[in-house]
Amino acid sequence: MGFVAIICLILFVAFLLIYQMMRQPRDQTMRTLGVEGRFFLALSRPLIDLAIRVNRQLGIDQNSQTVKANKQHLDAAGILEMDGEELLAAREVTACVMAFFTLLMLAVIAGTFARPHPWMGALIMFCFGLNYPILKVQQRARARKEKIFQELPYVIDLISLAIEAGLDFKMAVERLIAFSEPSPLIEELKVFHQDLDLGATMEDALKHMGERIDILAFFSFVESIVQATTLGIDVSSTLRAQAEQMRIAIYQDLEKGANAAPVLILFPTVFCIFPPLLIILMAPLIIKFQQFHAFFAKKPPTSF
Repeated sequence: MGFVAIICLILFVAFLLIYQMMRQPRDQTMRTLGVEGRFFLALSRPLIDLAIRVNRQLGIDQNSQTVKANKQHLDAAGILEMDGEELLAAREVTACVMAFFTLLMLAVIAGTFARPHPWMGALIMFCFGLNYPILKVQQRARARKEKIFQELPYVIDLISLAIEAGLDFKMAVERLIAFSEPSPLIEELKVFHQDLDLGATMEDALKHMGERIDILAFFSFVESIVQATTLGIDVSSTLRAQAEQMRIAIYQDLEKGANAAPVLILFPTVFCIFPPLLIILMAPLIIKFQQFHAFFAKKPPTSF
């Protein structure tokens, strides 16, 4: 009976997820977080708002170190529509929901809440649910950084060509945004251009973009641009040199990956390929040896 109740509860939750998704198709946060984020936020928005209010009552607000760290992870992943408080609340809601359903299912299986196994399982799932959202955000941030690092030299080349054609740095970035396909780096350049339109200086806007992207090569690019604009050096030559250095760094990373491939292949080769080959090669010999040994082990017939 309890198992049927759990199945009905799961079906009801799935119906609520689909209903909420159909009601809010234009939410920007929904489109940037993927399928898992859409389903979760569509259902748990009231719980997230409640968790934010509870956290603020406990003194966890925008100035908290945990909230600031969550905001940095969101910026690195390109999720600009969500702030650190919402991510912290989402982590807490995920942990509580996973712990509750785990406790309920294990208690139904065990037949009681008095045993320690349901509570231990709920504690494990609580820890997992508390860290799962931040792990997904970090995974997205790593993939996004890799795309930006691969795309950065070619974007810098295009900006240097536009500057050589007579445009300034801001106009070159604006033309690049207008005629480029959407990508993580183009999104960051759009935010950079918006900061300039809001009155930020070139140096502050570049530094903010470098903090969001958090790539060492991009930090060197920002420092070069700031020095070139401060000292009056030709920006196009500086950009060209930076693009060449980044391209060399990309090739070096590819070489490191190629050199590490034999080491990575060694484990599956030794433990997954060699044993079946050894069995295929040695099995006929072992069978023949057993037959040969059985033939000579037969006793000769006794004569009367």
